[in-house]
Amino acid sequence: MSSLANEFERPEERSDAKFDHFELPWFFRCLDVALVVAVCVCLSALHRALLQSRPMDPTSYGLLGLLIGLIFVGLNELRGLYRYELVFNAPKQVRGVVLDWMLVWSFLAFAAFALKSGADFSRIVLAEIALLALAAVIGGRMWGRRWFSGALAFGVIARDRIAILRLGPIEGCGQDASQRFSVVHAVSVCPDADASAFETALRGFTQSVHEKKVRKIIVVAPFMALRRLEEINSALRHVSVPSLIVTDAWATRLFARPVALDDSTLAFENHASPLTLAQRVMKRGLDTLLAGTGVMMLLPLLAALALAVKLSGPGPVIFRQRRLGFNGREFHIFKFRSMKVQEDGDVIRQAQRSDSRVTRVGRFIRATSLDELPQLFNVLRGEMSLVGPRPHAVAHDNHYDGLISDYSMRRHMKPGLTGWAQIHGLRGETPTVEYMASRVEHDLWYIENWTLWLDCWILLRTLGELFRKQDAF
Repeated sequence: MSSLANEFERPEERSDAKFDHFELPWFFRCLDVALVVAVCVCLSALHRALLQSRPMDPTSYGLLGLLIGLIFVGLNELRGLYRYELVFNAPKQVRGVVLDWMLVWSFLAFAAFALKSGADFSRIVLAEIALLALAAVIGGRMWGRRWFSGALAFGVIARDRIAILRLGPIEGCGQDASQRFSVVHAVSVCPDADASAFETALRGFTQSVHEKKVRKIIVVAPFMALRRLEEINSALRHVSVPSLIVTDAWATRLFARPVALDDSTLAFENHASPLTLAQRVMKRGLDTLLAGTGVMMLLPLLAALALAVKLSGPGPVIFRQRRLGFNGREFHIFKFRSMKVQEDGDVIRQAQRSDSRVTRVGRFIRATSLDELPQLFNVLRGEMSLVGPRPHAVAHDNHYDGLISDYSMRRHMKPGLTGWAQIHGLRGETPTVEYMASRVEHDLWYIENWTLWLDCWILLRTLGELFRKQDAF
């Protein structure tokens, strides 16, 4: 029996809920408009009170906020951000809100320029509205998400009424749907049953769907059981209820990338290029801009660290080691030398806490991650990116390639100075295969979900952690 079916399958609940789940999108729509209008009115009133020499009409700013809120809600609606299924998906909510907010203000700027209007509004106040209202909307979404979870748990909002038709166990489904749905009917049908028995079971299922006022049908079927899909579709055509199919995780990942080969043939993309040409240009532009700026700003620090490393003992200032980059291309990574040895062979022992091979200066620069700064030059050379899977020594790559099946997929994107795994605490020594597998899992998630905003978020998180490290010293 599948974990998903177990989560769904529970007795029907009687609830005195004040709201139904499908009223939730209206709650978020109204909340967005209210927050934008409130920020506009409050900021204009505050400026009016503080700067009496420049009168401002809160009513005009309130009407502007209403216009902004309605356009913003319309864009969110077109992009499906108010769908019930996306309420719990915080990353998509934040990315969608930021993108739509930028589109709204781009449209307003163009309209003001084309119509030669907008002189009645203070540019300072508009800039404050653009920033504070965006923060208010994102905060409102996060608060609404938490409130919605609590409201479901305490019965303030009624759960969606669903029925489950289960054709067998499925693999790799870890969704926790028990908090969002109320199962009013569940039936298990053997996918190997003869046509007559299968049809009888489906007829009884559809009759119960009618009687129990089900709003959604979930068909839980392993991939091999999908051969009965035509019979299931034929039976479900008699009920005007939407139906969804949940199958094995590996099949779901495959079906997620349909590609039209021609007008009559649909294929499913097994391995996709992680980034389009436009995305590669954007990522490279961000890398070049930030890495170049960083090198210029940090030149005095780089020079001081180089001198400290040189005085710490014999050996080069810059340690070079072979790493595998994008598509497995080999390059030499740059680091400030922090150890007495310079290993780059077929067997490399990872540095550990209190490692005797680490110099006194090396212990400090490793603890503060300052030894990684020369990799800014790897970024400028195009061998690395600011954000991406952290590259490991070639010897370690060869070791883990045979132990973790998806390990080599990390090389579908340029390696980075920091990454999604690192901001989740997966950095440094890898004492077990399970620890490395967790790091690989985070790296693959980053590759599959890359956006420019995600890179900026990871960089900000990394900088925050670096500053906390400096404070510790």
